[in-house]
Amino acid sequence: MSDVVFAIGFDRTALVTLSNEDSEALARFLEHSRNAREVELCDKIRRNLRIGHEIELHRHELVAIAHLFAESSELLDDSVFAGFRRLQAAVVEALSE
Repeated sequence: MSDVVFAIGFDRTALVTLSNEDSEALARFLEHSRNAREVELCDKIRRNLRIGHEIELHRHELVAIAHLFAESSELLDDSVFAGFRRLQAAVVEALSE
């Protein structure tokens, strides 16, 4: 399976690529949330992993990712999940627009 591209921001201005493994890990962390939007995003990521399409993230999904990283800052350790810090930076930038 190929890497996964997340399209972020107004007019999809930021593209962040995560490995398949990191994308599945992100989905796993979202899956265990009590927040319905985070669980929905988990399903969206997994659906797109199977079909290989770019994942366009909407504002409520950006908020869900920001919340996950705020609650679990250890996920931003580059030695564990290499792409999460790039994703988090793009999410924060998009939410500040």
